[in-house]
Amino acid sequence: MTQEQVFEIVDRDGWKATPDRDLLFSSDHVIEAYFKGKDAGQRTETSLAADQIGKNLQRSSEVTASILDNFRKHGFNPGDIFLRIASQKFYEILITLPESEFLSDVILDIYSFIGELQQKEASDYYNVDVTLCPFSERLNVDCLTADGFIFRYTGN
Repeated sequence: MTQEQVFEIVDRDGWKATPDRDLLFSSDHVIEAYFKGKDAGQRTETSLAADQIGKNLQRSSEVTASILDNFRKHGFNPGDIFLRIASQKFYEILITLPESEFLSDVILDIYSFIGELQQKEASDYYNVDVTLCPFSERLNVDCLTADGFIFRYTGN
């Protein structure tokens, strides 16, 4: 039975449909609207998450550039730098250093700088953890990739 057929029955015997009868919806209309809204909401949520990840990747790049500037100030020559996205808001940066630089006493100043930078950058939407890693001759990139460090810093 259609909505109009229902109103034809109701519009007699002392009853008249209110002018708002065009605003009434069947259960099918409500269910269809629910699924359309759900789909739109999921698309919006996915879009917001992608935007936030993009912003956080940019922040991670800026944090890395700042750390590299600090390294250069101290005469350090870092090797490769990798990034792992642990969650939408938690990022891990791994910076490799020649073993001789890693064992230097100056590294303590760099750790202090990194700690302060991590605290300064922390927010409800972004947290970063920076790890320094010594290496002597060869770094096994495949192992790092297996651990989730799938992004390599290029400086761009």
